[in-house]
Amino acid sequence: MSIQQEKAALARIITALLPLGWEPCKLDDGGDDLIDLSHMDTEDVVENCAAVDMCHLHFRDEACRVATVVIIWGNSPEELIADATMSHGFDEALEQAGAWQE
Repeated sequence: MSIQQEKAALARIITALLPLGWEPCKLDDGGDDLIDLSHMDTEDVVENCAAVDMCHLHFRDEACRVATVVIIWGNSPEELIADATMSHGFDEALEQAGAWQE
């Protein structure tokens, strides 16, 4: 599977989560500090995520609840999200966003 297909899948997921009230807010790429994503567009968020083999992408909703997805690159778009928060309605939002669809 190509990295471009995985990047496109992540961009679709992020774009689908935005109208559901979930916005990317921070990225843990394994470095010392979290990366603030609040002023980045979807393309920049995807590029920051893709700069490492594995990362934790944090989302915030309007009630300031935080949810996380663990992203592992190099498998397939369907397996891009290796783990995710399953509370605060985030699991339903991921399902609606098509996170596990081809």
